[in-house]
Amino acid sequence: MWDMQSVGADRAGLCPVPCADPIPNTTGLDQPFGGPRPSRTFVGHPCVISALAWSPRGDRLVSGDSDGILRWWDVQSGECVSIQGAHQGKIQSIKVSPDGKSLASCGDDGAIMIWDLCSGGQGQTAVPTAPPLLRTLRRDRPYERLNITEIRGLNEAQKTALHDLGAIEDPIV
Repeated sequence: MWDMQSVGADRAGLCPVPCADPIPNTTGLDQPFGGPRPSRTFVGHPCVISALAWSPRGDRLVSGDSDGILRWWDVQSGECVSIQGAHQGKIQSIKVSPDGKSLASCGDDGAIMIWDLCSGGQGQTAVPTAPPLLRTLRRDRPYERLNITEIRGLNEAQKTALHDLGAIEDPIV
């Protein structure tokens, strides 16, 4: 997070939560590296962070990384309150609904996952748990619902590969 006050930003338009008091500047420079200074650091992602989303109230931050992991953060304390494996590969985007009741994440695996933010831990219990997954949406595989029942000339390995890509066979009666 960045302290937008240090660059004269409009708090109402740019800072979703009240900005913290400026951190002490021990560099001797007025503006280190010519830009805003971090007001809070969140530590816990071992991989590259690829997506971020704020809760509507600004009290939670959700981050996603290149390993498909979602993390929920308490903005006040900077603590990670929940961790959830979500996608195979990089998380591309995260969006919290305007009412703050659900979260959508999408990743390199082609899935869109909808999470219920109203139930689950989110700091309400002694041991925080990730919000429950409401639904997973996926695009069709290349041969989704292609019936290969009467196709001749396919060996078992080819049939297995087609099944993995969504093909189906009617049961033999």
